[in-house]
Amino acid sequence: MTYTTLPKHYKAIQQKSRDLNFSQISEDEVGVLLRLLVSSKPFATVLILGTGTGMGLAWLAEGLHPEGNLVTVEKDKKLLQVAHSFFEEDDRIEFINLDASEWIENNKEARFDLIFADTWAGKFTDLDAVLEMVKPNGFYLIDDLNYQAH
Repeated sequence: MTYTTLPKHYKAIQQKSRDLNFSQISEDEVGVLLRLLVSSKPFATVLILGTGTGMGLAWLAEGLHPEGNLVTVEKDKKLLQVAHSFFEEDDRIEFINLDASEWIENNKEARFDLIFADTWAGKFTDLDAVLEMVKPNGFYLIDDLNYQAH
């Protein structure tokens, strides 16, 4: 039994991820936390490192204020295109096809209310630079630190 409303595109992203054999989508518990955190920051600026097919993005977009902004970075063009296809009409979201380490290096002065690091860069590499990007009283959330079969 679920006690939460699922974000728009949830089932479609889940299905497309299965079709692509992409098993690294954000778990529901992480998604609920992402939505809660972003909704606590009116007009938030958000960064996702590692978009994947867009499940974390779906949760964040659901909680993001209508005047908030979200930058999402993914090096795999095919995965980014999948995520973009679900959110192409959402002008709050900027999609960037680039290695996250390279993006971080080129944007060290950027500041965010919430950073969701769901790729190597930002949690295993470039950590100091990413932590400097978090605004005072902002949030930094990482995923997938424990061993998982996928």
